Amino acid sequence: MTAQLHDQHLHSRHSVDSKADPAANCQQALATGLTGLTFTEHYDPHPAEWKRCKWDYAAIHDTVDSLRERFAPDLEIGLGIEVDYQPQMLDAIIDYLDRHDFDVVLLSIHWAADRQLHLRRKWKGAGAAEMTAAYEATLLDASQRLRRYAEQGERPFDVIGHLDVVARYQQQFWQQVVPMDAGAVDEALQQLIEAGVVPEANTSGIRQGLGRTLPEPSVLGRYRELGGRFVSLGSDAHLAQHVGAGIAETAQALAAVGIEGEAVYRDRVQTIIPF
Repeated sequence: MTAQLHDQHLHSRHSVDSKADPAANCQQALATGLTGLTFTEHYDPHPAEWKRCKWDYAAIHDTVDSLRERFAPDLEIGLGIEVDYQPQMLDAIIDYLDRHDFDVVLLSIHWAADRQLHLRRKWKGAGAAEMTAAYEATLLDASQRLRRYAEQGERPFDVIGHLDVVARYQQQFWQQVVPMDAGAVDEALQQLIEAGVVPEANTSGIRQGLGRTLPEPSVLGRYRELGGRFVSLGSDAHLAQHVGAGIAETAQALAAVGIEGEAVYRDRVQTIIPF
C-alpha cells in the first residue's frame, strides 16, 4: 500500500520551526517507499508571528523546481502551503492565494481565543477543558466559513490540517486530553463535507505522546458515516527522519473504518489513491 501513498504535509528550512534540508526530506520519502510528497511551509499571517515567519514563495518555488528535476521520475513533488486560520485576515489571505500557484492549500488552526495553542505560557491559569472549548469554537467557525465559500462557488482551501491538534498540546501541558463535544465534531465534519474540504489524518500524534493520529481513526470513521469518503495523509514532519512516518499504518487503519482513499492535489485538482 505504501508504494502509492503521498505525504501531503511536511516542512523544511523554509518554515520558521524547521531546519530540515528539502533534499533530505525527498530522500527519506523514497526510503519510506512513498511516491510523492508535498512541501507545505508555514504561512503565519498574524501580526505577532509574521515578522518571524520565513515565508518566501519565490525561494520555495525554486527549491521545488530543483527537487523535481533531481528526483524525477521516482518521486512526485508538490508545492503547497499551510495557512494559519486567522478569520479577521481571510480576505487578504485569499487574495494572496489567488495570485500564486499551489498544488494544495492546507488550512490549519494554530490559534484559539486569540492565543497560540502551542505556547504554554499563553494558557497560564487555564486548563485542558478551556483549551478544548476555545478550539472547538474556532473549528466550528472555520468549518462554517468554508461551507459558506462553497455556497458561493469558491474553495480557497483544499484540506483542513490536524483536526483535533488541541489534544497534542493538552497532553504536553497537562498530561490529559479533554475531547471535543461529539455533536460539535459532527457539525464540523458535515460542514467540511458540504464545503468539499477534506480532513487530514495527521500522523504527528503517533510520535508525539498521543499514540494516535489527529484526529483519531474513529473520528474519520464518523466522517465516513456522514458521507465523507477520502482524506489527506500527512506526517507534519519538521525533521527529515519523520517524513512518511506512520503514513502506511494510518492508511490501513482508515481503510478499516471505511475511508476509500487518499485525496492528493496537483494544481489544486484532486485525484484519489485508493486504499
